[in-house]
Amino acid sequence: MKHLLYFAIPVFVLLLAISLYLFASPLLGLNKTEPLPTYILKDNGGTLALFAPDKTEPVRTWNIYTYLLPEVDVLQLQAGIPVQTEEDLQRYIEDFGG
Repeated sequence: MKHLLYFAIPVFVLLLAISLYLFASPLLGLNKTEPLPTYILKDNGGTLALFAPDKTEPVRTWNIYTYLLPEVDVLQLQAGIPVQTEEDLQRYIEDFGG
């Protein structure tokens, strides 16, 4: 009987720890990962363009001249702005004057 307790107690503690981790991890954001951007909004030769993350040619361009934008916006566009949703894209285009 004693031998059974020596085995059962550590197994119980291990199962309890796993259960608590699985329960608490979504609440604490432990499994949270950043989604990859669907598209990247960038400067393309002086105009605003939308790129797929793995492409070098834009999928869409606008006649919005980036040199007319504030310096902060130009720097962000040179680095590339991740765009997750169509709503995000529309907001950026409106902010940049489109």
